[in-house]
Amino acid sequence: GNFMALSPRSTSAVEPFSFAPSQAFEGNDGAWSTFVIRVGTPAQVFRVFISTTSEERWVPVPEGCLSTDPINCGALRGVLPFEGQESSGFQINASSTWIPVNLYELGLDADLNYTGNGEYGFDTVGLQITDSGGVTLNDSIVAGIATKDFYLGEFGLGPKPTNFTTFDNPQQSFMWSLRNQSLIPSLSWGYTAGASYRFKGVPGSLTLGGYDKTRFTANNMTFSFSSDDSKPLTVGLQAIEATNTFDGTVSLLPPDGILSFIDSTVPEIWLPESASTGGETISINLPYAAFDLQATYPIFPNATNYFPLRRAANQSQYTLGRTFLQEAYVIADYNRSTFSVSQSLFNENSTEKIIPIYPPFAKTTHSGMPKNTLMAITIAVLAGAMLLTAGLITLCLVKKRRRLRLRTSNATTATTIVDKDAPEVVFRQSGGYGGNVTNVMEMSAREPYPEMTADERNLRHELPGKDRIIELPAEFFDRR
Repeated sequence: GNFMALSPRSTSAVEPFSFAPSQAFEGNDGAWSTFVIRVGTPAQVFRVFISTTSEERWVPVPEGCLSTDPINCGALRGVLPFEGQESSGFQINASSTWIPVNLYELGLDADLNYTGNGEYGFDTVGLQITDSGGVTLNDSIVAGIATKDFYLGEFGLGPKPTNFTTFDNPQQSFMWSLRNQSLIPSLSWGYTAGASYRFKGVPGSLTLGGYDKTRFTANNMTFSFSSDDSKPLTVGLQAIEATNTFDGTVSLLPPDGILSFIDSTVPEIWLPESASTGGETISINLPYAAFDLQATYPIFPNATNYFPLRRAANQSQYTLGRTFLQEAYVIADYNRSTFSVSQSLFNENSTEKIIPIYPPFAKTTHSGMPKNTLMAITIAVLAGAMLLTAGLITLCLVKKRRRLRLRTSNATTATTIVDKDAPEVVFRQSGGYGGNVTNVMEMSAREPYPEMTADERNLRHELPGKDRIIELPAEFFDRR
């Protein structure tokens, strides 16, 4: 039942796409490996982060750079020069292939107080720099973002379609289009965020339709997606312990552990409260350097070191962000609704070895794996993470075999679990900046990705954006 052991169907099968990283480490909340995308005709180039949660492409627009921002605001947000001139963002009017849709709420990581709107449309999107062998798709969903909550753009790996209130049919995601056009072998990916502190900086690794065997230590555990479709990569966080501190061993979580969501969109680890307990385990180690991050403008006026642990207000905020994914390799298989988490490997001179993931021969949901299997993770912080400059964090992943149902306290993200054959439907009211929003209703049900119907959709609606405050241990700061 382990998809990582699958072999090709034939020698002529479609190969995965290895998305080459940019070699740059960027961000205003840490040094993160970025990837290059091209948007529009002629192409405008951006370095963006990978979002394991979103299914869309977001790029900054000039409206996000104000007179009070640094003169290189665009470059700080991953915007590369356009036609020989510095650019502050995606110049929509300069693209001959741009098809406008409307202004909509972004709606990603709202549980963590991220807000903002996007100017949505369709345009040509390519991966990697021009003439580098990257794939290009026409009429792909793109959102121009001004909000600084998402400082750089995002490339989403989710396969779910999006539907706008002004369209009758759902619009395919980039991943879904790649698969439909036989550009990748399956709806799957393998990803690790990379680590700026390893050697002279080890970039991230992203394979669409497969994984890179050289970037992780394999284990035998495969897990099923959560019943909450909006948070499929949900795991159990078993414990967090600091050892070799001035107070000896200190526990940072209740003994029963909690449930947490893997999401590369955000940098921090948001600590949960309670849920699942022990079982078979896997260990993931993180050095202290993975937590030794630096925040810059507009979070702080000057570069300031911070430790990316956040206290969550409720269970909807329990998240393992990019900090975790520096040292963890995740493989997600949407055809089987399964995923795995493994220890990342760092070899300075290794050559990638890409392994394809092929869809099941028959229409099965989990390829023999038990349903709703979760993991628990134990984090042991060595050498007093907040006080000292070296140490190791060990995460023990525990395989769970009993069904757990996740529900959030936020009414707009509440999950209702019904028959799996019922489609996911989200109805929302659209509007413009400052407009009132009414009749918001959300119904969610699990639907296997291979059998998506035209009714399974994410209806986009607009809400007015808001500034937000990020709260970090020891120092709270305004992210605006």
